[in-house]
This record gives sequence, structure tokens and C-alpha cells, in this order.
Amino acid sequence: MMKRSSPSRIGHIPALGTVVLVIAAYLGLHAALVLSGVVPALVDGQLVNLSDPDSYARALRLERYWRDGHLGDGIEKLINAPYGMALHWTRVVDVVALALTALVQPFAGTQSPVFLAGMAFGPFLHLAVLPLFLWAARPILSPGARLAACLIFLLQPVTTFNFVVGTLDHHGLMALLALAIAIFTARALSHDRLAWAAAAGGAGGLAVWLSPEGIVLLVPVLAAFGVLWLRGDRRAMNGALAFSLTHLAIIAVAVTVEGQWPVMDLYKVSQIHAVLAALMTGTAALAVISQNRLVVCVAGALGLAGLWRLCPGLFADPQITLDPVVRQTMIDAVGVEGPLSLATPSGRQTALLGLGIAVPAMAFSLWALWRRPAPQQGRHVFALLSVAVLVAYVLLGKARGLHYVTCFALLPWAECLMALAVRRKVLAVMAGCAQSVLGGALVLAAEPSGPVCPTAALARHLGRAPVAGPVILADLFAGPELAYRTGYGVLGAPYDQNVAGITDTARLFGAHGLGPEFWRLMAQRQVRAVVLCRFDPPQAPPGSLAARLLAGDAPAGFTPVPLPPDLAAAFVLYGVQP
Repeated sequence: MMKRSSPSRIGHIPALGTVVLVIAAYLGLHAALVLSGVVPALVDGQLVNLSDPDSYARALRLERYWRDGHLGDGIEKLINAPYGMALHWTRVVDVVALALTALVQPFAGTQSPVFLAGMAFGPFLHLAVLPLFLWAARPILSPGARLAACLIFLLQPVTTFNFVVGTLDHHGLMALLALAIAIFTARALSHDRLAWAAAAGGAGGLAVWLSPEGIVLLVPVLAAFGVLWLRGDRRAMNGALAFSLTHLAIIAVAVTVEGQWPVMDLYKVSQIHAVLAALMTGTAALAVISQNRLVVCVAGALGLAGLWRLCPGLFADPQITLDPVVRQTMIDAVGVEGPLSLATPSGRQTALLGLGIAVPAMAFSLWALWRRPAPQQGRHVFALLSVAVLVAYVLLGKARGLHYVTCFALLPWAECLMALAVRRKVLAVMAGCAQSVLGGALVLAAEPSGPVCPTAALARHLGRAPVAGPVILADLFAGPELAYRTGYGVLGAPYDQNVAGITDTARLFGAHGLGPEFWRLMAQRQVRAVVLCRFDPPQAPPGSLAARLLAGDAPAGFTPVPLPPDLAAAFVLYGVQP
């Protein structure tokens, strides 16, 4: 009779083989996305397009850092020209990107090493899941489960698109930090090790430093420690205190580095986030000192209520106070700042691809709480709470949190697949991976998003601007790329801190009668050219300046500039002479 395989050996793969397999799978998917046109980074066999305005704005800032040799003051002169704009992004991504720039510089040739690093930045971060799973998750997942987790993470479209070629922004690093928080917290709760709770708090501090939306990642961790403490585990608050202390230390460093002590800024790490970290630490310390649950809960609730009163947007929606024009032209256009809608077919498909592993992961966590012994229940309490909290955040708060669901659901789902594999072998694992495989197939089968404005070719035609060049009036979402490629200033760029540039862009493009006030604003902004892409025009009511320029009906003061046929098919270009 054939000897039955030991459950501990099922799914075992040597470490080197695992690394090679996962690296090949990750790089293969990124290559397929580029070659298929799903990610429009490749034109005529050359990588020329970063993925979005955020990536170009980041590259614009990094080019200045690379040229000047220091991180500077964070003011970008070519956005909201001629006045400039304070980019609210913190410098965590900048440091990582500059380190990668130094690595690729010997291979850059005539290309900008910053641009080349921007192309590689997303896949470089994507591969960073390897140490998180192969080392950090080793005590809590079997080798097969770690391999399954790596591949499931790869096949989640909502998460993977934060790492595609040409993506030079903070979303991929935020996803990695969310994954680190999930793994470190699970290790802390599995082995009662305060060092891992402290590591999770450090990752949480970096997440908030990177983007204040990282506050949502703290909630499930503190909730898990709190629930376990309320269930009678007196050591749970020791973990909460270790978590909060390292979080507070990172935030203190961040606020000092960013120079944000005098103000309370909701868009950038500031003293309001330091106050929140201090409140977390104080409440955890009180719970360690006093075992009176009522006193601790009341003190924590009063502290949160006071902080909410002081700064309500911190927990709700910091963008609620933005100018209505900014909300209409930027927030609504992006479409991920509100809850995920299940009322439309696209919303339901997004939910399937983004929340697909959440339901079985929560079901497995419930089963584990029922069947597993008490010492193993802590991390399953955390898994259940974290996925439930983040699903609620996506459905009731902001759809942009979808990739966090994957990061926190990944551990219980991978463990679930291995539990199924013990009983049903390969077929069970294949069935469990079906949603992930379906998601990857849908992405690869997706049609390219449509014609892309060849801004690189237009920039070559225009040439580089002089040091104090004129300003281009362009669509809000085209502004950062035009500024990066041409060196000309632009008004509009889709950032919360660029209210003046956004509203002035909307006023100028939406103008019907070009009176003295219109020309006064054009002169104040030093606009000398207008560029519009035919493939992706701005919102243009009939009779407005943008609609007339796109139709070739140029008002007095706007002179059409001839373009080569290939560029004329994509752009309209006008010189401005007030």
C-alpha cells in the first residue's frame, strides 16, 4: 500500500526553487501586461510612458533632487506656475526611488536614470513580497502556503496594478506596508512576541508617514489587541503598547523631518497624527497599568471624541472641505474617493476581483476560531477583524482601500488553501485559486484603454523650455507630464494642494466671453500656449474656450500652431498673444 504523504510535507518546495518560480511569475506577468498594451508603457519598442500624473509629478520632483543633490523644500515651481505648489507627498517614496536611481544609473546610457528607475519602481516593489512571505511569514505559514500567498498576491488585479511598469507613486509601498503590518501582527499574536508587535507599529508609522490614509491600517490591529484584552488576555495590551510606542516614535521622526510641528495638515503627516499616536500610546499604557476595563474604554473614547471634535476630517473625509470645483474636476473624475458602488456592472466586477478572497478568508477565520486551540486563536481574531473592517471601509468609505483587503485577507486565505490541500490535494487548491486566476485572465484579456496622447513626441517637437519659460494651459491630468517632458510651467495638476491651479484652469477653459477679467488672469498666469489632446479632452461645455479650441474655432488672441500630421491627429496647439 502506498504510503500517505505527511501533511507537513504537502506543498513543500525548496527555498531556491520557490524564489526562482515566484520571480519568474512576477516578471512574466509584468512583461505580459506591457507587451499586450494593457499597461501602455511601450511605444515603438521603447519604454516611454510612466503610468499616471502622480508618477510624472514624482519624477519631476526626483529629477530636481537628483540634480541638486538634496531633498529640497518640496515646492514644485512648474506646477501652479508661476507661483509653484507644495507637493504634499512625504519623502519616504523619494528615498526609495533615489536609491533605485543610483542602482540603475550605470545602465541608463542617454536616458534619465530617474525615468528609468520610475519604470522599474513598481515591479521592484512587487518583488519585495518575497522576503515578507519567505522570511517574515515562515513561522505562521507552511512553505506551500507561502508560495500560494505569493502567487495569489500576484494574481489580484486590484493590487497588482499598484506595481505595474512605470508606476512611480506611493500606492505600491502602501500595499507592502499593509502586508507587513498583517504579517508582523499575526506573528506577534501567534507567539506572544512584543518585538513583532513593535515591528508592526513601525510599519504602521511608516504607512501614516507615507500617506495619512494609513490610519485605516491601524484600526484592525488595535481592535484585535482590544478584543483579546476584553476576552481576558491580560498580555494583549502589552502588545498594543509595543505597537503604539514604535508607531509614536516613527511619527515623531516623520513630523520633525517634514517640518510639520506648527500646523495640523490632514494631507501630510503633521502634529495631528502625533496627537493620535500619543492617544493610542496613552490608552494602551493605561490598560497595562489598570485592569479596570470600564475606565480604559471611557478614557479612550473621550480621547477619540476630543480628537474628532478638534479635527473631524481626520477620521471621516479630509477632502470634504475642498472647493466644489476641485471636487467636480478632480475628486469625482478619479472615482475612487467614495464608496465602492455595487449598483453598476463595473462596480460589481470590481468587487468580485477586489473582494473575492475576503469572504472565504473570513469564513476560514471563523472556522479556525471554532476548531483551533486557544493559543492559536489570537491571529484568527485579528484576521477576521481586519478583513471585516477593511471591507466595511471599502463599501462605506473609500473604494481606494480595495488593495488593503487583499493584503489582510491573504494570510488566512493561503492557510485555508493548505488546509484544503491536506484533504483534497491539488484539485482543492486549484478550485481555491479560481478567483485569482480569473482575475489575472480578465486583466490580460482586457482591451487597452484606448489611444494614448503621444506627449513624448509633442515634447520633442516643442523642445525644452528656457530657465524661465512660459506657461502652458492644459488639461488638469495632462499637466504633470507636460511639465516633466517640456520644462514649461503648467497651471493644473490633480492634487488637493493645487486648489488655485485647478480652479483657474477650470475658469479659463470654461470661459465663454473673453473679457478683461479673462485676459487679466491669463497675463497673471503668464500663459503663452494652450495644448489639448483630442483623445482625452477636458470637460468642455458647448461654447466654452476648450470646446472652441478643440473644434478649431479659435477666438482672437489664439493662434493655431501647425503640427506634423501624426501630432495634429492627437493634439491642438495654440499660441497666445493677449
